[in-house]
Amino acid sequence: MYHPALVILVTGLVFILAFGGLGYIRGYGLSTQLAAEGLAITAIFTILVWATNFPLNPILFLIILYLISMRVRLLLDAGNFLLNAGRIPTAISLYKLALKLWPDLPSRCIAKINIGVAKIRSGALQEAIAILEEVLDKHKETISFKHEAACLFNLGLAYRRAGQKDRAIQCLKEASDLFPDSLYGRRARELLKEMGRGSEEHDG
Repeated sequence: MYHPALVILVTGLVFILAFGGLGYIRGYGLSTQLAAEGLAITAIFTILVWATNFPLNPILFLIILYLISMRVRLLLDAGNFLLNAGRIPTAISLYKLALKLWPDLPSRCIAKINIGVAKIRSGALQEAIAILEEVLDKHKETISFKHEAACLFNLGLAYRRAGQKDRAIQCLKEASDLFPDSLYGRRARELLKEMGRGSEEHDG
């Protein structure tokens, strides 16, 4: 019979490996903060269970570990759901709350990109441009290609709606060149074609 503390330790380590890999697959990148927080929480519960010999249910521990370590990403997913449902102010509130809960750098950048997208949908184009430009200026080296392409595409969209065609074209081309096979790369090319047709009709 294994000691309850050993079960908690193994459960925590498996969680860190599994969700670290899942985050990488989803495009969040590998998070050292997630690993560090997961290890710290696992160590605390392992010591408590060892000291008290309390048979903590590993499923309960897994739920606790998940809610604490994935707090920011859960808020981002909830915000995305609300944004797609048209509840823009509530979505922005969730993104801002995520920024206050000590997110790792990739999650912080994703939250800001999502706020930029929400601002575009609400018509606050200059705010969106400022936010998305800040992400690219300060964090371009830390975000994944997927999220950089998303940032560039949405920045191009914001510039287009703001009437800044040249800057829009530049951002959309960068998004397409950076990650051509992604959703954002394809959408960027579609939007560039649409803008090209509009110019031809105007010239004609």
